[in-house]
Amino acid sequence: MSELEELRLKVRQLEDELQVCKQRERELESLLEQYSELIKAELQTYDDFMGELGTSRVIDPVSRVFSKDHFSKFLVYFHQKAFEEGTSYGVVLIKLRNYSELQDHLKEEGLKRLLMKFGKILKEVVRVPMDAVGRVADDAFAVVLTEIQEEVMNSIVSRIRDKLEPLKAEFKGVDFDIRSTHYPESQTTVEEFLSDFSNSK
Repeated sequence: MSELEELRLKVRQLEDELQVCKQRERELESLLEQYSELIKAELQTYDDFMGELGTSRVIDPVSRVFSKDHFSKFLVYFHQKAFEEGTSYGVVLIKLRNYSELQDHLKEEGLKRLLMKFGKILKEVVRVPMDAVGRVADDAFAVVLTEIQEEVMNSIVSRIRDKLEPLKAEFKGVDFDIRSTHYPESQTTVEEFLSDFSNSK
């Protein structure tokens, strides 16, 4: 092989290597952009969450637990933090059955009393301030149990059921469903879990 051919071969090799380097550079730039967007979104979520603290928007005015909007922001922030730190936690959902019938039967004042008692009982059962209670829909409440093993979560779910049970006798027609899931073992995202349960009858 002549020197000229060798030189041409080296030039082609260098051109190929240059193309590979340019491709890697584009991939790195894309990854940096994605990372930057994730950080911005995380900071925005944190700002939204922290910005509401100390205001009336944090609390549901009827049940006196976290409002739906604030609880949703808290859950997104907490889920991300728990995922990053490898922390286990549980989510418990409690849904009132036949809510529209309850509204008709209990009327406004009776329904308010029921929701206040629901919120009060849930706050008494959990480990405030470690855990959080929120109203995630008109007819549903959620509890986040932080840094908890699944067996302990299951015992708290039983305690919640036992404490809420007397409300069935106090408020005629009241019944409820309770479901729970534990992370990181759960294969369902928090959003799917909340949505599936909230949409169930």
